[in-house]
Amino acid sequence: MKLQVKGRGHKTGGAKGVGHRTPLSSQSHQRLMHQVIHTGCDPALLGSRAEPVFFPKDRGLMNVYRGISTLTQSQTKKDSVGLIQQALVDLGFDIGHWGPRKDGVDREYGPDTESGVRAFQNTRSITPTGVMNQDTLKCLDEIRSKRLVPEHQQGAIPASEFQINSAQTGGRDEDLFFDRGSHLLNIETFLKIARLAKAHKGCQLTLEGYQSEDEVRAFGSQLATQRIQQVERSLQLLQHQTPGKCDPADSPARIARPLPNVSSGVSSYRQRRKVEVVPKTARSTTAPCPPGAVRIQPLDALTEKPVLEKSLDQARDFITLALGKLVRGHQDGNDALKAYFGSTRHRRKVRKNLTIWRSHVDGTMRNNHQKGTACLSSCRTAIAFNSGLGSHAMMTLCARYFAGTFSIPQELSNKQKKQAFVVLHEAGHGSIGTEDFGYGHRRLVAFLASQPNLALKNTDSYTRLVFCLSGHQSFCAPRMSANDVIDTTQISRADDQHDVRRGLAWLESWLQWVGQDVSGAYRTLEKSRRNGSWSNTYYQHRVFIPFARVFDLHRPNTRALPTFAEQRYMAAVLDRYLLMRRAASEGVHVSKGSQMQWASGSPGPQKRLVVDSAYLKLTRDRKRVERLLPFIIAATGSIDTNMRAKYEAFTKKDVKRNWDNAPR
Repeated sequence: MKLQVKGRGHKTGGAKGVGHRTPLSSQSHQRLMHQVIHTGCDPALLGSRAEPVFFPKDRGLMNVYRGISTLTQSQTKKDSVGLIQQALVDLGFDIGHWGPRKDGVDREYGPDTESGVRAFQNTRSITPTGVMNQDTLKCLDEIRSKRLVPEHQQGAIPASEFQINSAQTGGRDEDLFFDRGSHLLNIETFLKIARLAKAHKGCQLTLEGYQSEDEVRAFGSQLATQRIQQVERSLQLLQHQTPGKCDPADSPARIARPLPNVSSGVSSYRQRRKVEVVPKTARSTTAPCPPGAVRIQPLDALTEKPVLEKSLDQARDFITLALGKLVRGHQDGNDALKAYFGSTRHRRKVRKNLTIWRSHVDGTMRNNHQKGTACLSSCRTAIAFNSGLGSHAMMTLCARYFAGTFSIPQELSNKQKKQAFVVLHEAGHGSIGTEDFGYGHRRLVAFLASQPNLALKNTDSYTRLVFCLSGHQSFCAPRMSANDVIDTTQISRADDQHDVRRGLAWLESWLQWVGQDVSGAYRTLEKSRRNGSWSNTYYQHRVFIPFARVFDLHRPNTRALPTFAEQRYMAAVLDRYLLMRRAASEGVHVSKGSQMQWASGSPGPQKRLVVDSAYLKLTRDRKRVERLLPFIIAATGSIDTNMRAKYEAFTKKDVKRNWDNAPR
């Protein structure tokens, strides 16, 4: 923008006039001084870093970070300047009152931005030139990486909302989990250690210490070693090193292996905050994911490619069998159409779609496939996934696909048929662009026949029909959940019980859909930050930008590359959605009371719901799911009271924008 400053035209980043800056408030100044005292810019540490920990690999910033160039008022690298300005504002520095939010972030390196840089340099004992040089950028990157709550949200939102704090619970004895930033043992973890000490008495154990990616930035890499030491002391106390199962005892009894920097891009923070105890006859189950780890690779021609080829052959043959029965007068075909699409009226449409589907299975999918490694965040929950459409479609298979270690669909026990079902499912996405409104193993698919407009877009309405018509009788009716426990003494009418299940089906689906989108956005943020350019415009514009607006994340503009703070926040929100979805999945205990309530828990809700008379009188699915949503959010102990409305608003916005606004 052009402003007149003392009678001269200057291009400025937010000056009302030279020398007329609003000073920092005393509160902001105290916070800054706290950071000066408690958060250092160690020259030795920063000098060894080859890339930023907070900022993305924006080209202009990387040139500064590497000492190739600087940013000054003579520079016009708007994207780079915007990221610098936002970091300064987030830390509480005043850089004027310009830009869309009047906070000085206007992507112009003007006098006020220079003053803000100079103020930051003064607090860090860097020569106050007002120029963003290598030392200043490295220090700013370090300081901002440790700030959880940006200045504009101070006091309104607790720091816990921006992170995942509590430890993972349960799991194998060999996985010893810790709270965020902690090396202290809880009771559950100590009991695991006691069982391990007894089971492996005298036998050598390797102690692998891990940290989540956010812990490395907040606490340094020593936490993995501290966790190992705590486990080591406990095993020593329990006399693991004395002869027992191994006699004579192995020496050394324990081997320490700290691995703090191998969780890059892994969104399951709780599962990476641990010590894994590896017996000498076993192998570690934790995939090492250092920065730059391989996330995508080709299929092994000898062991993996033949598995896929067999699955594709089976999927093709199953579709052919189904098409042979989807003809007028064939009773099995008619019954299957009624079960999954409500009537036989859509026979022609279903046949046409399955014909395209079969061609995709027998053509594109035989060439366009790849394997996702354990370091690919999508493989945290997925067996396989598809991106693109038609000849541009690419199927990614995760390790679980080849191992066959998945339980869906429940009707199949044969490993090869389960694998065929998976590729058949992914072919729907790649061939005709189906959506996963209702997975075959979840509740909603049983209710979609009454909404054929959605069923015709739903992947597993087709896959289950195909398996039914290819001789798998257990697929010939949509799977009805028998695991929800409805108190029939309080909810006695069959229609009411049916409507309760419908409401839970839609709630589970909403949380599944939004969780998938947030997971995809996390993956996009991590990859875009690492590569220095947006990797997926769908998740950028249809998920992350609306997310940033609802959750009040201040950004230079929609084009700005994501920072680690945004990546970390996305992981935290994903964690909450996964907790809610698990609570809403099958097995909910439902009773009736005078007031609606979902049983609260921490970090996630319990599987107990109380509905009231008003809920049972609702006649539309939309009203039911919108009534349930705020209650399960309120029951999620890791969601602060002030954030509940944001989760509700974002859920509805994402469903409206990306999921056909169903149910209408």
